[in-house]
Amino acid sequence: MRLRDLPLPEGAEERTLHVVREAFAARIPNPHRRTIRRALPVAGLAVVAALAISTVAVKASGGSVLDTVRDALGVRNAAAVLTRLPATGRLLVNSSNGPWIVSPDGAKRHLGAAYTQATWSPHGLFEVGVSHGNELAAIDPKGNLRWSLARPVVNDARWSGDGYRIAYRSGSTLRVVAGDGTGDHLLARDTAAAAPAWDGATHQLAYTDRKGRIHLVNADTGQAIWISRAGPLPTQLAWASGRREVVAVGRRGLRILHARDGRLVKQIPLAPGAHQLAISPSGPAAVTSKTAAGQSAIVLLDPAHPALAPRPIFHGAGRFNSLAWSPNGQWLLASWASADQWVFIKLGSESGAVERVQAVSSIAPQFSSGTPPTLGGWCCAPGGASN
Repeated sequence: MRLRDLPLPEGAEERTLHVVREAFAARIPNPHRRTIRRALPVAGLAVVAALAISTVAVKASGGSVLDTVRDALGVRNAAAVLTRLPATGRLLVNSSNGPWIVSPDGAKRHLGAAYTQATWSPHGLFEVGVSHGNELAAIDPKGNLRWSLARPVVNDARWSGDGYRIAYRSGSTLRVVAGDGTGDHLLARDTAAAAPAWDGATHQLAYTDRKGRIHLVNADTGQAIWISRAGPLPTQLAWASGRREVVAVGRRGLRILHARDGRLVKQIPLAPGAHQLAISPSGPAAVTSKTAAGQSAIVLLDPAHPALAPRPIFHGAGRFNSLAWSPNGQWLLASWASADQWVFIKLGSESGAVERVQAVSSIAPQFSSGTPPTLGGWCCAPGGASN
């Protein structure tokens, strides 16, 4: 009996058609003839992956159709090795073997296995490393230790825009220390597990409590500027370009708050999951969101224009574990953990349309990492500002 003559389980045909229709509706159209050849592997990936997932579902339901299924995962024709970055600036990469710095020409420098959760300081002069979970340390780009501070359960260290302050979480508390390691002090208690966010220009700091309220405080005086209403517990906070909005991302969506008084500007629902957010220095924000049939999408939105509908720019099977914008705001880098690939997406400076997609495979082995590494930031913007 031939394969096409085998009977399908009840409802399998309808389920497959539903999955393929959703994948086709979520495709990324590209009208430019010059980029169609490059875009086809990305746009077609959703349909191929959906078909593979549907086949697995048929087999699991009792229809012995195929002995093995080859899942389509990753961008086709991806480079085997990272040889250069498509834009200027340096990448900070957090691997299971410690942080690395990647130069524009692709050269990599390992900063040591003792540090995790590294983040850029302004101008890229220093990084912050957390050693064994109980130490806050400042190291330079060559891995030299400048100072360290012992505190229990250190997480989510972030530099202020001028480099004179570092905010970090120690257990459930929020603390602030000067950029030279002096003057460490308690700022808040009972904070939620989300990194604080500096406004970039002053020492005003946004953080969230366990009730889902966003607080904006003066980090030097401790004075509260505003407290938002309670809402879904944020997992990530960020300031929009221009510092007029604060964006709070949770497991079911994101909130855009006005930076002047904390009032809710707009709430955008997302499918339940662990979302990643990155704000472009030129304005747009990119956020990951789950879609149907095990797919994940990267969605583009503009916090300064919340009336504009979010727009998907890339999707694929599995999950993305982090995002980073190039300092010039023209390239978005997505760390596709499920495919162990980095996907560089170039957007048009005027239209915001996807102009080019290029990818690199086997990322984890290139950083001697047991798991797909995450992105610690792409530094630094023209004029010295940190991205």
